[in-house]
Amino acid sequence: MKIEWDVKTWSLRNKVLGTCAAVTLAVGLILTWQSNSRIGSLAEEQLRAMGRDAGAAFAAQAEQFVMLGNTTGLAAPMAALKDNPVIYFAVVSDAKKKILGSTFPGDVPKEISDKLFVGEDSKDSSGQKDFAGHSYLEVDVPLMQG
Repeated sequence: MKIEWDVKTWSLRNKVLGTCAAVTLAVGLILTWQSNSRIGSLAEEQLRAMGRDAGAAFAAQAEQFVMLGNTTGLAAPMAALKDNPVIYFAVVSDAKKKILGSTFPGDVPKEISDKLFVGEDSKDSSGQKDFAGHSYLEVDVPLMQG
């Protein structure tokens, strides 16, 4: 038995049903894409807010150490940042762009330090960045109002 799929021989019911199915499929795909992109942007906003909150808590602890020039005192607040699952890495620098401390075990990798001190106009504040096979969002938290 051979089945013909010629649309010209379909009944009106099948044509309406086929059109409705195609429209439903198209609307479903568009809504799925839209909700996925919205959920992604909401997740990114939430991660940025969590990073800013963790950075603000760190800044409150670290300001005194930075003002006094006691960079060894930054070790305890930095250790707390390392344990925070939201924080991938943190770097503290002074106004002269000298790195005072970081959550890295040794020196700050060149790949990161090169990105730290680019001009504010060229700094990319949106989107994900990559380091050592991991994606991260950059969040700047100023110490001592700058």
